[in-house]
Amino acid sequence: MIKKRGYRHIVIAAVLAGALGLAGCGKKNVDYELEQTSNSTVENQAGTTNGTSGNGPLEDGKSEDDTSIQVSKEDSIGGISRDLGIPTCVNQELDTEGTNFDKILLEDDSIRVPKRDNMYTALFKDQTIDADFKKMIAEELFDTESGIFVYPYDEHTRIADDAVPMSEIEAIFDSGEAAGNYEVDRYIGKINGKIYTIFFQPGDMEIAPSFYVNLVYDDTITDEMKENYISMHYFERSELSDYYYLDDASKSEQVNDNMSSMDLQQAMDKAREFLYNIGIEDAMVERVSTLVWNATTDSGYSISQEFNGWYVDLIPAVDEQPVYQPDAFGIDVLLYNRILYYTQKTKYTVTFNDEGLVSLSVENPMVRTDDTQKADGLISWDEALAALQDAIPEVYQDYEGYRVIKFNDIRLTYFPVLDGDENKIIPIYVFAQLDTMEEIRDDWPIQLMMINALDGSYVDIVQDEGLKNIKGDDFNDSFFNNRDDADETGK
Repeated sequence: MIKKRGYRHIVIAAVLAGALGLAGCGKKNVDYELEQTSNSTVENQAGTTNGTSGNGPLEDGKSEDDTSIQVSKEDSIGGISRDLGIPTCVNQELDTEGTNFDKILLEDDSIRVPKRDNMYTALFKDQTIDADFKKMIAEELFDTESGIFVYPYDEHTRIADDAVPMSEIEAIFDSGEAAGNYEVDRYIGKINGKIYTIFFQPGDMEIAPSFYVNLVYDDTITDEMKENYISMHYFERSELSDYYYLDDASKSEQVNDNMSSMDLQQAMDKAREFLYNIGIEDAMVERVSTLVWNATTDSGYSISQEFNGWYVDLIPAVDEQPVYQPDAFGIDVLLYNRILYYTQKTKYTVTFNDEGLVSLSVENPMVRTDDTQKADGLISWDEALAALQDAIPEVYQDYEGYRVIKFNDIRLTYFPVLDGDENKIIPIYVFAQLDTMEEIRDDWPIQLMMINALDGSYVDIVQDEGLKNIKGDDFNDSFFNNRDDADETGK
């Protein structure tokens, strides 16, 4: 929920602005247009496809590496940065008065800001996996003339000796139980003549509402396969061939081992089309990899691989800009106060090849209930820093963990809040501290402050009190006692 508090922006902003002028974080060349890469100018992640709008330019990333399939990471900024006075980098100290910190630092050499002239707000609903939703999804996906039936088996993974024979699967379409009132969670149907299962997970406090669609294919292990020590075969992501990676441009590479006739742009369009067809419009591509068919031994050693198709991860977005979804388990001020907060993230995965869909995963679907509204009157960078300075003493009251806090991941982005009875995505300033370990995750902060860009209020990551400490006192006591013991051992 949004905590509204006053902030002393007039005096503090002037002081901080002066500090920024002395920070010396580097003189940058500013380019207000997207730069042309070696092959082509990349302005959109995806073009217009069957009524979907194409993805827009990427949010500014941390890497300055450039490839033929991504936007250049030079200091190209949009109107928001100019209008709000947001610098491209920052290196300064904040006042520690009212805290137990020795230092509070802002150190980020590439502040992330949407390359846009405006930001927006949007209302979303909590998607309930009820009978009406199951019916809508099943009938959108499956060919209704072929019938939709209850899937009578517990496991959808059909591997080796435990697999349900294809003859029994096919018999469901002749004598199986019809879907009826959609009171169960497992169904089977056909898409373009191929058999698929769909499994709904209504969700609970620990598990987000989700559903999963999987191609049912004949995974019989033939005698020839056995002679070659193959004991299972399945589809998976190729970890060796990322075509596109939003969070870290340096991981992106163009490879040529994909047998699919679709190129990268067509694959991104196709993934979004799959989601659009089931009512999910507000998504953008995060990662694209090659889909690989893998034949392995019992121990997982690959005997044969075929790189054919696409494995696409997507995330929620507003105006083609990503929604910030941090994990809360590493935030030290929460742990210090013995709070375990369970965030439920929204994510989508679509895998497919030239022959059609292979799998679809939808976790915690985010469905907009109204048109987006332009967010007027966003607070400036100086006002955001003043609000941050004002909020820190209250958030870190009595905190005696880290002696120095260093906000090294700073961005203007979107975040979902509970505002009364509504789920609302709003523009926020994020001031996060990421650990400096190698292979860092930018959604796993160890310190986090968020400021509402609409009114300067502090935004708590704890939006739903019901998701705090949901595993009970015994689990919490065990977790924090073990953590205390580890801290003592490390001293």
